[in-house]
Amino acid sequence: MDAMSSQRVLLGFYGAARASSVRVWVE
Repeated sequence: MDAMSSQRVLLGFYGAARASSVRVWVE
């Protein structure tokens, strides 16, 4: 896995975790 792919995976995982925590906070 090259740096670009790993960075994209990390960003996707961070975004998903942030979105789910925001959802929990809103509810």
